[in-house]
Amino acid sequence: MDTHIRKLTYESNKREEVIKDFVKKINGEYLSPLVFKLNSERWLVDFHPSTHSKDIIVEEKDASHYDKFLLVMEGAQSSEIVGWTDKKQLVSVPARDIYRTGRKHFIVHDTKGLSVKIFGEKSPIFDIEHIFLFNKLILYLILNYFLC
Repeated sequence: MDTHIRKLTYESNKREEVIKDFVKKINGEYLSPLVFKLNSERWLVDFHPSTHSKDIIVEEKDASHYDKFLLVMEGAQSSEIVGWTDKKQLVSVPARDIYRTGRKHFIVHDTKGLSVKIFGEKSPIFDIEHIFLFNKLILYLILNYFLC
């Protein structure tokens, strides 16, 4: 019988409910729908619509204020916690103006994303600027550490 947790799915699309429940399960300290503390580390929650890529995207000015970054995908009826990264990985690549707004963002890509499935190592995420990547195994490991 497989008792390991690979991802967390919530039958809610309310950010506050999702994060409060997650933080309670891992014995963290809820600070806001976007921020919590765990083992004295500050976490920023990066919410994306479920139709968006599973890349963690953090504005350059925000990165220095947090230790770790959690990705939550929001659907019309539910939300999924799908991955995380730490500050060292996040800032290891140059920030870029990906939205062409004049504000730079750091990005950590999903190694199991659609472009990787289609193009393999020829995917645009496998270039010199994208050395650090995450996948669902990382979430699996952290969730089992805290919840089992």
